[in-house]
Amino acid sequence: MQSSQNITKRVGTALQRIRSCLLCAISGKMSWLFLFFLLLSYTIAISGKFLHIPASWFFSLLFPVFDCYLLCLVVRCFSHVRLKFVGWLFALLAAMLFFGELFTLFYYRSFYSVYVIQLVLETDSHESREFIGSALQYPAFWHTVLCFVVVAVVSYGLARLSRKYLHHKTVLSWIVLVVILFSGIRQCSTYGKIYQTIVNPETALQNRMRSLNTTTVRILYGIAFNNAQTARLDNLQVSIEQATVDTCSFRSPLILLVIGESYNKHHAHIYNPSYLQTTPRLEALQSSGNLTVLNDVVSPYNLTSEVFKNMFSLWDDSCDGDWTCYPLFPAIFKKAGYKVWFLTNQFTIGSLNYANIVGGTIFNSPQLSDLQFSYRNRSSYDYDLELCQEFPPLDTLAAGPALVIVHLMGQHVNYSGRYPAGYEHFQPNEEPTLFGGKKGKEIACQYDNATYYNDMVVDSLFRTIKDAECVGIYLSDHGEEAYDWRSLSGRTSEADMLPEVARYQYEIPFMFYTSDTYAARHPDIVRQIRNAADRPAISSDLAHVLLYLGGINTPFYKERLNVLSPDYDMGRKRIIKGDTDYDLLMGLGQGR
Repeated sequence: MQSSQNITKRVGTALQRIRSCLLCAISGKMSWLFLFFLLLSYTIAISGKFLHIPASWFFSLLFPVFDCYLLCLVVRCFSHVRLKFVGWLFALLAAMLFFGELFTLFYYRSFYSVYVIQLVLETDSHESREFIGSALQYPAFWHTVLCFVVVAVVSYGLARLSRKYLHHKTVLSWIVLVVILFSGIRQCSTYGKIYQTIVNPETALQNRMRSLNTTTVRILYGIAFNNAQTARLDNLQVSIEQATVDTCSFRSPLILLVIGESYNKHHAHIYNPSYLQTTPRLEALQSSGNLTVLNDVVSPYNLTSEVFKNMFSLWDDSCDGDWTCYPLFPAIFKKAGYKVWFLTNQFTIGSLNYANIVGGTIFNSPQLSDLQFSYRNRSSYDYDLELCQEFPPLDTLAAGPALVIVHLMGQHVNYSGRYPAGYEHFQPNEEPTLFGGKKGKEIACQYDNATYYNDMVVDSLFRTIKDAECVGIYLSDHGEEAYDWRSLSGRTSEADMLPEVARYQYEIPFMFYTSDTYAARHPDIVRQIRNAADRPAISSDLAHVLLYLGGINTPFYKERLNVLSPDYDMGRKRIIKGDTDYDLLMGLGQGR
C-alpha cells in the first residue's frame, strides 16, 4: 500500500515538474508576451473574417497557440543563456512582423502571402523608406497602431490576472498545456511541409501549400517558397544555353521595347477620353499615324517579378514543364545576332531591388545577364527622363541590328516621387474620384501627375528613334488602383478575384510606334499592327510578337501567340493570377 502511494506521489511530482517545465516559457512575466502574441494572432484572424477572407474559426483560434508558445520559448531560452537582450530583440522583430500583417490586412485586404513576402524581399532600402513615409499618411497604419496599443493593454491586464489566479489553479494550467500540445501536434505537419519546401524545392513548387494558418507559418512558407524558386535559375540558365536559332532575317533592324510600371490605363486620356488630359504627347503621335493603341490587353499578374517571368520567357500555359525550361527572348535575340541593350531604372547591377533569394531574379544573376544583354546601365536615376540620357546614339545602333529594352519606374508608388518638383500639372480639386475624401484626391492627383510625366518620357523615347528604321512597343508590367472604385491606392491580393480588381490592376496599356521610315519600308507590318488594335491579348505573349518583328526563326516561336499574325488564336484563354479566366470574370462571352 505504501509502495503504491509512493509511486502515485512520484508520478504526480514528475507530472507537475513536466507541466512546470513546459509552461515556464509562458509563466511569470512571460505570460504577458504570450498573451500579446496570441491576442495579436486572434486580432489578425478576426480582421480577416471581417474582410471576408475565407478561414476556419476553429483552426484560426487553435493553431496560433503553439506558434506563440514557440516564440516565447525562444525568448526564454535566450534569457537562460544570458542573452536576454537578444531574446527581447527577437520578440520585437516578431511583434513587427505581426504589425506588418495586420497593416497588410487593413491596407491590402490580404494576409501575408507568397506574393506579399516576395514583394517585401524585392524591395530595397530606398523603396522601403518611401513606402514607410507614405504609409504614415494612411488610416490603415493608424488603425494598426490603435489595435496594437489596445492588445498590449488588454494583454497586460490579463497577464496580471493570470499570475494572480491561474498560478494556483492546477486544472486550468493542465488545460492550457493540453491546448498547447494539441496545437503543436497539428502544427508539426505544417512545419514539416515547410521543411520539405526547403529540402525539395521542385516538389514544393509543384504542390503549393493551401493552408497557411498563422502569421509565423505564412512568413516561413513565403520565404521558403521564394528561396526554392532560386534553385530554378540554374535550370533557366541551362535552357538558355541549349536554345537554338534556325535563321534570322533581321526584319526590323531596330526594335525599341519600353516597359512601364504600375500604369492604370483608365487614368490615361488616350484610353479614357472622359478622363483628365494625361497623355497629350502620345495622342499627338497617334494623330500623326505613328502610334497604334491596342485596346484589350491584360497582364497575367499584378506583381512585377511574376509578370517579367511570364513576359520574358517563351513558355506559355500549353507548354510542358515550367517557365525555366524555356529561354528568355533577349537571349534568343542575342543568339540571332542582335545587340541587346537593357536600360533599367530599377534592376541595375548591384541593386537590392531583386534579392538573390527571390525566384524572379532573371536580370541580376551575372550568368543570366551575360546570356541576355550586350550592354546595360550601371546607375539608376531619381526620374525616368534622366534614364533616357543613357539611350545609345542612333549611329551606334545603326552599326548593326539592335534590340533596346528600357524599363522605367513609371507610376510606381510613391507617386509624388516619380516626377521632379515643378512638374505638377494637375491639382487635387480637378480629380474626379469620389473615394478617400481629400486624401484620396491628393493621392489620385499625384498618380495623374506621374502619368502625365510618364507621357513625356515615352514620347521622348519614341521621338529619339523617329529618324531611324525602327518599331517601338510600350506596355506596362501591370496596373494600379488609384481611388478608382474604393478608398485605396496600390495593388492587392484578394483571395477571390473581383472584376474591379481585374479592371484596374490587370488591364494595361499596349502601344506600337512605327517611324516614318519603318512605315514606308514595312507597310505590311503597319497594316498588321492596325488590324490588331481590338484583338484580345495578354502580355505574356509579348516574346512571340518580338520574335516576329525580328524575323527570328526558332523552335520556340508560336504563330498563334503573335497578336499581329492572321493565325493569332483569338479564342485563347487569358489567365490572370494563375487561375482566373479574365474574359469569363468580366462577362465577355463564356470566357476563352
